[in-house]
Amino acid sequence: MCGIAALLDTTGSPVDPAALHAASRALAHRGPDDEGYLLAGPGSAARHLGGDATSVAGLEHILAAEPRPGERVGLGNRRLAILDPSPAGHAPMASPDGRVWIAYNGEVYNYRELALELTAAGVELRSGCDTEVVLAAYTTWGDDCFRRFNGMWALAIWDAGRERLVLARDRLGIKPLFVTRVGALLAAASEIKALLELGAPRETDWDVAYGYLVAGLSDWGGRTFFAGIRQVLPGTVEAIAPDGSVERRRFWSLADVEPYTGSPEQAAQGFRELFLDSVRLQLRSDVPVGTCLSGGLDSSAICGAVAKAGDGTVQHAFSCQFPGTSVDESRYARDVAEATGLRMHEVTPTAEELVADLDALLLAQDEPFPDSSMYAQWRVMRLAREAGVTVLLDGQGSDEIVAGYSGFRALAAADLLRQGRVRHAAAEVWAVREQTPLAGAALRALAAVAPPAVRRRARERSRRRGARFVDPGLRRRGDPALAELERPGGGLEDGLRHALLETSVPVLLRSEDRNSMAHSIESRVPFLDHRLVEFAASLPRELKVDRGQTKVVLRAALGDLLPPSVIARTDKIGFATPERAWLLGAARAAIEEELAGLPADGPVVPAQARETWRRALEGDPGAVRQSWRILCFGRWRHLTGAH
Repeated sequence: MCGIAALLDTTGSPVDPAALHAASRALAHRGPDDEGYLLAGPGSAARHLGGDATSVAGLEHILAAEPRPGERVGLGNRRLAILDPSPAGHAPMASPDGRVWIAYNGEVYNYRELALELTAAGVELRSGCDTEVVLAAYTTWGDDCFRRFNGMWALAIWDAGRERLVLARDRLGIKPLFVTRVGALLAAASEIKALLELGAPRETDWDVAYGYLVAGLSDWGGRTFFAGIRQVLPGTVEAIAPDGSVERRRFWSLADVEPYTGSPEQAAQGFRELFLDSVRLQLRSDVPVGTCLSGGLDSSAICGAVAKAGDGTVQHAFSCQFPGTSVDESRYARDVAEATGLRMHEVTPTAEELVADLDALLLAQDEPFPDSSMYAQWRVMRLAREAGVTVLLDGQGSDEIVAGYSGFRALAAADLLRQGRVRHAAAEVWAVREQTPLAGAALRALAAVAPPAVRRRARERSRRRGARFVDPGLRRRGDPALAELERPGGGLEDGLRHALLETSVPVLLRSEDRNSMAHSIESRVPFLDHRLVEFAASLPRELKVDRGQTKVVLRAALGDLLPPSVIARTDKIGFATPERAWLLGAARAAIEEELAGLPADGPVVPAQARETWRRALEGDPGAVRQSWRILCFGRWRHLTGAH
């Protein structure tokens, strides 16, 4: 189930079926296999419309439907059939008594185990899909059901008995859910474009825009680039009354995780068991499953786990290659494929193709994105669709739970400095000399332990340098908001949780979801199984970063699943692109055209933007990234009509 829309009129007027259909139609790529609609309300009988999405008669039936008094609630569901592809999985789906209806996006991987609990409690289940289990879990356990789910989901439930519309999102926000108000209409949907179809305001949130242009940030908690559109927060349930009032409740956080007390060997075994079980659960599917494969530790570990858990059938892996560039990982990916028996599918994107596809990519994302690596993932998803694979496993989240990025080494060294362990901190810095300039690594570690006032002034200077091309009025408005969002000075654990919950992972999950769904593919992320996330959060620093080595516990736990060339890797690339060469080469004309068309009274100062581009041409990597953001932001405003 991969595309949902929910409407609630807060004045008591009936929901227009045509509006509900328009929102759902904008999500057709998320669920091409089936569509369905519900119109209901307090004291009114539920009306179910729709059926097979390929049925012209069915579509005409929906479009011909007239609003009826009392039908204040509408649910729309587009289905990508993964579990039990039969009509038994059609949605919106009703409880046996017809009082509770669900529109559902995602997968609850432990649905079989939950089904056993429910049937033992006397609940009769008629299908083999997780939607019915999720609905039965809600009717049996109420809002407490969400704590029992292992998976990714965003859902809307109309509970007629309690007269409330329930919106809920999984713990880490793997699946999206956006909310807006259009007059008296409260609307929620899987993507922003569906809300724009309903007339959602297109006013830009300039704080978010400023953070993007200056620092490359594109996710600010519940905020979006549209001022009038917000997200349901991860791990949150919202209960909305008929008058539009909202009651919010968090059902998950990392605040209560207890520190790990076992041995390193036990930690490695525990990590291994949780990871393999996560992969086992996420292989559940009634359609073909494949894997993304970059050649890094994370995707390679998933491929190894898939091979270990496989049933003997040939699994498919999908990868990007950039021959002759520093970001090419194809030799590692091929080593993994050879070691695991996977069938490799490779694609080689070009800068010319990026320029040709940029508008489609921006429309799929709904919001600007910080770099061109998004395009590599887009092409991998397209490749999988062309190969007939509907579900992909991907490695997002590992870097943020067990410290895979080089910046985490500096935070680990800073922790040691705070503890007075100067020699050990120096050893950490020295150990990364082959990957990172020693002076830079030492400065980052020292900066992390500097007094708060010093760190604040350093961040302010950095922002001023990065904001030279931004309109001064926007700078004065956006700078305080950006300062509040920036990661406070802290150690490794603070940095990891900030990346997991606030910055890195939200951006990665947004791109993962939109890129996969644009090609009608369901992407799953085994490293973000909440059990594994909680376990990793409990582990001490030395099981994440030690003497320059990152992901210590992962290497110890999963090393036997990986070829030697991969387990020994200390660099971090992922599906990166040769961005500088692309932007200064085939994409140059697109950037210069965008710069030539900048208005004098816009958010970007034309003269300063051209100066930024001049520095990019001279080799300044920061200016290259800024120039990309200027291009991306300008194209997004043009395509969406944001103002």
